[in-house]
Amino acid sequence: MEALEKGGQISGSGGAGGGWDSIFENDQSGKAQDVELGIDLFRFSTQVSGAEWPTPETVTSPCPTLQVIGSISKAMIDREETKRMAERPGFNADGTPVRLTRAKKTQLVADKVVGFTLKNTVGRAAGFLNRRLLGRLPTNAVEGSYQDAAQEQAIAV
Repeated sequence: MEALEKGGQISGSGGAGGGWDSIFENDQSGKAQDVELGIDLFRFSTQVSGAEWPTPETVTSPCPTLQVIGSISKAMIDREETKRMAERPGFNADGTPVRLTRAKKTQLVADKVVGFTLKNTVGRAAGFLNRRLLGRLPTNAVEGSYQDAAQEQAIAV
């Protein structure tokens, strides 16, 4: 209410002295963005307060099914990361480009060979069995039926 009486000027609450749109719009200072200073502050405040922090641990599930799914997911993520590194490897801390190791190059070749082989053997066999057991896909599933419904509505109008 007081801001209305002062013509929109906000006082208190850390305002930057501007109007309604300037409150809390300031950029952080260099001290607030300094990572090393933040780490030092955390370390010193821990020493002063005597706080003890538990060591971070990864939660592991006792369920064997979740362990299998987790290991498969990790392998798939590693595979995708290797593919990405082959296309756009990035840079080291000193600015030199990251080079793929011989093991990673071998992994890429093996991935291509295995993928091609599985797609052309197991994939074709699965497609064959799918067509024999379930039959061909209905036309509406492949092409959609939206166009027919839209035409019927246009004719009815």
